[in-house]
Amino acid sequence: MRSNLPPLMIAGPDEPHALDNIPIRMRPDHADVTCEHCRGRGAWNELLHLDSMRCRLAICPECDGHGWKARDGTRMISDVVMRNGHAAWIRRHVPPPPILVSHQNVDEDRVMLELEAA
Repeated sequence: MRSNLPPLMIAGPDEPHALDNIPIRMRPDHADVTCEHCRGRGAWNELLHLDSMRCRLAICPECDGHGWKARDGTRMISDVVMRNGHAAWIRRHVPPPPILVSHQNVDEDRVMLELEAA
């Protein structure tokens, strides 16, 4: 018997039912801190049918679906490469992006005085 309940749209991991039926992922060897965004699950329910518990998952952008992060900020990216004519999974460690300083955060007068003093 099919229910007439509409599917539940979930905007993020902090909403009710977002983490229903999603287990905490095992810690991979490259990471040591649980992701705060998805709470170690790597994904959350984006669309959930409450009658059958079918769901569509959204992958966490903070940890790339691993559920864990490295303390130093490096990210692990899974990729497929060709080795000896066969596809193989690899993991690449990517350093964190540099922190960019916008011109709005810089006091232009202070910078000019430092440049003139040098």
